[in-house]
Amino acid sequence: METRRLLRKNFLRTKCRFSRDRLSHKRIQELGKLLLCVALLLVSTLPLRLSAAAQTQGKIFLIQIRNETDHRTNSWTFGEGVWVLHDQENPLFKHGERLYDNGMEHLIEQGKAHEILKSMTFHEGIAVGARFPKKTLRAGEKQSFVISALPGQRLSFAIALLETDDKFLAPTGKGIALFDFFKNPLSATVTDQIHLWDGGSAHDTEPKQNIVRGKIIQLRLETKIRDGATTKADANSTARLVTTGSKAHDDGYHYPHVETIMFVSIKAL
Repeated sequence: METRRLLRKNFLRTKCRFSRDRLSHKRIQELGKLLLCVALLLVSTLPLRLSAAAQTQGKIFLIQIRNETDHRTNSWTFGEGVWVLHDQENPLFKHGERLYDNGMEHLIEQGKAHEILKSMTFHEGIAVGARFPKKTLRAGEKQSFVISALPGQRLSFAIALLETDDKFLAPTGKGIALFDFFKNPLSATVTDQIHLWDGGSAHDTEPKQNIVRGKIIQLRLETKIRDGATTKADANSTARLVTTGSKAHDDGYHYPHVETIMFVSIKAL
């Protein structure tokens, strides 16, 4: 009888201990699951944190520009150009208005960038700006450079068309988008965003093609002196889009479609 009572007591004690051990094991499992969820949450947010850090440091882009004309036929020459990163409207010029007093006139009439580069230092909304690597880009030549941009910043540039008096190549509106709506960097051909512009700063004469750069400037000066045009400006003094193709522009001359003379691309690195 005593033996049976002792066995029963030991059984109950063992059962209670087993129940406590099982409960403790269950809690350990739940705690492990909780820790696993926390770990997964931290891992899932890591790319976002890295992305935010990358955005703070800026994304690198490769910009490529190529002169698509052929020197054996109807070639055009690009002058010295400047590019800017900005988060507001295009700081170089505005469609339908006179050119800003920022050196644009010097850039598009003489193909020289030093005046406009000086003005960039004092212009609000410009993150950074610089001249293009090459001073001229002749038929078949190309150039490339890298920039570092943040989401919200856009790329604008201006390049003189040296065979003309005041025509230049540039994007329109707010400039070229470098990021999409979700702040992802873009890689694309953006030639369709480039237009040929009339600066409205000089009296237009017939475009002089297949002439070396120095002679182009000299011929312009000779024309102005001969015609008494040192103070004569364009009849329309506002920056405007040039009519291209078979139809003549408002100056009476014909100019090529942009895609036939220029190629531009951006590539996120």
